[in-house]
Amino acid sequence: MSEDIKKTINELHIYEKKLLKELETNPDATPEEIAENTGMDIKSVMSAAGSLASKDIIEVDKEVEEIYSLTEDGFKYADEGLPERRILDVLAEKKQIHMKDLSSETGVDKKEANIAIGWLRRKNWAQIDKGVVNITDFGKEFTSKVGVDEKVLDYHKNNADGVKLFTDDLKDGFKKLTGRKNILNVKKETSHSFNILPKGEDILNEGFTIQKQATQLTHQQLKDGEWKSLQYRPYDINAEAPLFFPGKKHPLRIIIDEIREIFLNMGFSEDNGHFVESAFWNFDSLFQPQDHAA
Repeated sequence: MSEDIKKTINELHIYEKKLLKELETNPDATPEEIAENTGMDIKSVMSAAGSLASKDIIEVDKEVEEIYSLTEDGFKYADEGLPERRILDVLAEKKQIHMKDLSSETGVDKKEANIAIGWLRRKNWAQIDKGVVNITDFGKEFTSKVGVDEKVLDYHKNNADGVKLFTDDLKDGFKKLTGRKNILNVKKETSHSFNILPKGEDILNEGFTIQKQATQLTHQQLKDGEWKSLQYRPYDINAEAPLFFPGKKHPLRIIIDEIREIFLNMGFSEDNGHFVESAFWNFDSLFQPQDHAA
């Protein structure tokens, strides 16, 4: 066991050793904190972490959070109201509006008005009869109420930096808004945390020093003899490598196989025979003229 651990230690990159030492001191350290304390950039930290995880030395946990914020249109709707709400307010007074006059009567953009019609019907605020938009009884009742999607808009307006979670009473409104275009922005934030596994504990118990190792030699080092005093990082020549198959099917072969599979699935059978047939069967038996260009 000890020999295997020593072998693993010798094969560790200096960045892997720095990361492991930092986790020994601060097990809850974030990648950003490790980068700051060790002088590595964040990319090197994550690369070292991935390498250690592949060797079962540490475990990398990944958490993705979605942060929602209002778009330019979203802020506009939060201030002025959703298009269907603005139409409903006018319908509450006029009871009905002809479709062709909807935009001019309500002040809602024609494109938005077309979208709002669908939401008016979906929310049962209005119905269309022979080109006329009529307010429903439910719509009349809702003129003094606030929809759950409107509550979410207001909630976002008061939390302009972004919202990660919604309370249960706002989740339905959130679903409605995400089903509409250009109202919410979605930004994903990824965070990582590291946990030392038993093999990592064994390595730390065994102990190691962090020393710069040579990975390639320069002409000057060979000329001056400096290469004799350098410490070299060993490589495991028996390590497994991914299998690589460079050969590919020809595109025409792929198409032929797909067509063949389609016909076989349709119930056709495939006859096996000679790949090359005589001119008699290919031409004469098909009554093709002797002077034909083929």
